[in-house]
Amino acid sequence: MKAEALYINLARMPARAAFMQDQAERIGLTLHRIEAVDAQALQGIPPEYDPHSRRHPRWEIARSTMACFLSHRLAWRRIAEGEDDAGLVMEDDVFLSAELPAALDRLAGLAFSDWPGSVLKLDGIDLPARFGAIRESAGLCTREIRQTISSAGAYVLHRRHAAALLSRSSSFCDHPDDLLFTPRSDWHPVQLTPAVAVQGVWADADMPASVAEGEPAADPRVNQPPARGPLDYRLMKEARRTWRRAPRRFGGDARLLREGGMIGSIPLAPDLPPYRKR
Repeated sequence: MKAEALYINLARMPARAAFMQDQAERIGLTLHRIEAVDAQALQGIPPEYDPHSRRHPRWEIARSTMACFLSHRLAWRRIAEGEDDAGLVMEDDVFLSAELPAALDRLAGLAFSDWPGSVLKLDGIDLPARFGAIRESAGLCTREIRQTISSAGAYVLHRRHAAALLSRSSSFCDHPDDLLFTPRSDWHPVQLTPAVAVQGVWADADMPASVAEGEPAADPRVNQPPARGPLDYRLMKEARRTWRRAPRRFGGDARLLREGGMIGSIPLAPDLPPYRKR
């Protein structure tokens, strides 16, 4: 199996592109750039964006989130329509471990039927989450993701799964990481452990200001606070959250731990900067 390595980058942020190319050169990885959709230049409402619908997890999303989602869709389309069996997708502020190329090489030996999950999350975040027991395949240690987890900083998709994501997101109002890393009956995200990447926002490491800066949080052009929706929609969402959390309180977490699962943060590869102290 071959996997093309892609990173998403805005044209007006060349320092971030240089940062990623430096990271890749250090570990011997060839990267290909995907030009990100620019929220500041986005004209009108894209046809895929479907706000104010009870079918979606959110009533609205910020313009910056919409552009980020569309950028990830560009990467999914490239993987789905490309010649390689799979693709590595990264954002442009990610520290990479020297163990990353070896992980991709191990994936190369797997048939689609042996793929560890619907999406393989490679980066870690310092927020507690629920994971299944460790499973090993072709030298890769993974844990099943048991709850929605943040950060789409680095992940690998098989071509077939990229096509499935494109189809599912043809109408969206959500964050890309929520779509990628929410377990569903037909979607099984897994986490590589230890993680071989970490985004700068989570890392205790100095980054050049030109790399660390993103869209200003107060910029009304791209980050206007989205509406939360009418009362009945918000009540429906809260009821669903309560329903999902109930099994954890009534023995679910204890059973998860007995079966070898974990509740916590995925450890990072030793050559990555540690998590930032909170």
